[in-house]
Amino acid sequence: GIETNIDVGSRTLTALLEYYYSQYPTPADNQLSSSYRLLDRTVVLGMHYPYTDELNFQGSILYESVDKGLVWTVGMEQKVNDNWSWALGWRDFSAPKSGIIHTFAKNDFVNLDATYFF
Repeated sequence: GIETNIDVGSRTLTALLEYYYSQYPTPADNQLSSSYRLLDRTVVLGMHYPYTDELNFQGSILYESVDKGLVWTVGMEQKVNDNWSWALGWRDFSAPKSGIIHTFAKNDFVNLDATYFF
């Protein structure tokens, strides 16, 4: 994998690119016990960008080439004060062929979080 920092204005965007390759004598099945096989032939791209000290953006894409599965996420988190923060995120799973990602294809979601630190 490769991780690098890119200056964007006065801030630094961190980007990550990874490729996973593995080979097994038998094909993966569609059971959760085969979830480790998700990374047989997979590319992952991720990023984190602190827009301000209080506002961060992040995103990632995972593409599994054997079953053409795609998982992507985008989100943001904002610090309100020393005790409170809130976050908004989106997760999307899609795959045209049967496989572990296709199993979760109907589990896309949006989340809204409020966090209190004490």
